[in-house]
Amino acid sequence: MSIFVRAGVGEDNLARAKNKLHQSSWRGVKFLTDSVKTIGGQKTVVHEYPNSDVRTIESLGKFEKGYEVQAIISGAGYFELKRRLTSVLEMPGEGVFVHPFDGEVKCFLEGTYDLEETDRKLGECIVTFKLLVAGERKNPTAELTSITKIKKLCDACNDSLAEGFPTGFNNESWYPENVQKIIGKADDFGKFVDDKKAVFKQATDKISDVQREIDNFVADTARLINLPAQFGVAIVDLYQSVKTLYTTPRDRLDAMFQFFGFGDDDPENPPSNTVSRAQINGSINTVNSTANAAVLSEVYRSAAEIEYQSVDEIEAVQDALEAEYKKIFKDVNLNDFSDTSLDIDTIRAFEELRSEMQIFLNREKLTAPRLVSVYVDMVPAQVLSYQYYGESRYASDIVALNDLTEPSFVEGETDLVTV
Repeated sequence: MSIFVRAGVGEDNLARAKNKLHQSSWRGVKFLTDSVKTIGGQKTVVHEYPNSDVRTIESLGKFEKGYEVQAIISGAGYFELKRRLTSVLEMPGEGVFVHPFDGEVKCFLEGTYDLEETDRKLGECIVTFKLLVAGERKNPTAELTSITKIKKLCDACNDSLAEGFPTGFNNESWYPENVQKIIGKADDFGKFVDDKKAVFKQATDKISDVQREIDNFVADTARLINLPAQFGVAIVDLYQSVKTLYTTPRDRLDAMFQFFGFGDDDPENPPSNTVSRAQINGSINTVNSTANAAVLSEVYRSAAEIEYQSVDEIEAVQDALEAEYKKIFKDVNLNDFSDTSLDIDTIRAFEELRSEMQIFLNREKLTAPRLVSVYVDMVPAQVLSYQYYGESRYASDIVALNDLTEPSFVEGETDLVTV
C-alpha cells in the first residue's frame, strides 16, 4: 500500500503538524472541522462623478479578520451536541473560538448559521457559520480629504511644475529669430499678469511689492529664457506673489479665475516640420501650459477654503475647475503622455489633486445649504428674511445672494438658501 505525500511535506512534517492540531470548539462546544477559511483583505469603494470621466478608488481600511467554519457534529451524544452548539451560536457578545491550527481566538459571531442534515447521513450534521476576530474596539474613523491635504497637493503641483519646466522648454540650437519669439512670449506673460491683477478688492499694503515682482520678471526675461530651471520657478512664484493681493478665499478664487487663458490669443504655430520650429513650438506651449496650470493649482487651493453659500455654488465651481483641467490636460491619458508639454510627474500630481478635490467638494455638498427660488411681492429684505427664516438677520445674505442694489424693495423671482 502506498501513501500519497504532497510535494514539500514529508511524513515527519505531516506527523509534527498533526501533533500541533487543536480540538476545534466554539464557546466550549467541541466539534470536528471539515474546513476553516480565513477571511481578510482591504475594503474599497469606487467614486464616480456626474459629467466627469474621473474615477477614484478609496481605501476604507482593512477588513476585520474572520473565519468561515464548517463544523461537523456526529457520533454518540449527537442530539445533545447539536443542541448545545446551536444554543451557543445564538448567544450575543464575544466568545472563544479554538482554531484547529491557531489555537484560541476571541471572536464574535457574524450573521446567521446554517445547519444541514440529510437522511443519507443520520446522526450527522454540518453547521456552517462565520466569526469575526475581536480586536481593540473603537469607533471607526476614515482619513478624510481635508483642506490641509488639498494645500499640500497644491504645493506638490507647484513644485513639480517648476522642476519639470526644463523638460518641455528646449532652448538648445535656437535660431536668433526664435530667441526673439520666446523673449516676446515671456514679456507677454509678465504683461498678462500685470493687466489681470487689478480685478478685485486688494490688500493695498501688498500692491507695491507685487508690482515690483512683476516689473522684475519683465525686466529679466532675456536672462530667464537661457535658464529654464529659473524660468519655471519664476512663473510659479509670480502667481504666488499675485495671490497675496486678495484678502479672502472668495476674492482670491474670483480673481485667480481671471488669470486662466494665457496663450489663447496666440497666432497658430506654423507646422513643426523642422527641428528648430518644433523646439520653439514646444517651448511656447510649455510656457502657456505652465502658466495656466500654476493658476489652476491656486484656484483649487482657494476653492477648498471657501465657505459655500449653496450646493449650486459648489457645483458651479466644480464645473469651472473640471473645464479648465480638461483644457490644460486635454491631450493627456494614463497610457500616453507624449502629446502634452507638461512632464509626467506634473501630470500625475495634478491628477491626484483633481481627484482629491472632487471628493472634498462632493462631501461639502452634503452639508451645504440648497438654493430655492420664491416669487416675492415688493417687500424689504428684512421683512422677507423674517417671513422665511423667522428672524431678520438673514436680510444681508438675501441682498448679497441676489445682487440687490435696493434692499428696501425686493420683488419678483428671488433666491433663498436653506438653513
